[in-house]
Amino acid sequence: MTYSGEYETSYDTNNDNHNDIVVNHADWDGDGISHAISVEVDTGGDGKMDQFFELDPGSGNVISTGVDLTGDEVSDVVYTPDGDIQMADLNGDQVSTQEEMEITQAAIDNLDV
Repeated sequence: MTYSGEYETSYDTNNDNHNDIVVNHADWDGDGISHAISVEVDTGGDGKMDQFFELDPGSGNVISTGVDLTGDEVSDVVYTPDGDIQMADLNGDQVSTQEEMEITQAAIDNLDV
């Protein structure tokens, strides 16, 4: 069965009555079939979404990843699969500055993984 339009599917993986994974779908190309365009994940099991993945709806590959550092379910750092920082709000003022992006990029570049 195929679905068209915009909708979401959700999963409670730890049976705590809170969604742990939400997949957002949309028919982005007008072919009558909706594709996954983003995923939200509660990695801490605390009922709050703290990781956000934007997908290429054609391939399903991750385009960017957002991480909520403050618990408000809003991405504070967004980066690409190759580690390039797209946005960083380290002080919680809801503004991403060049300095915050450079600090975050330097931290990522110096991780020993």
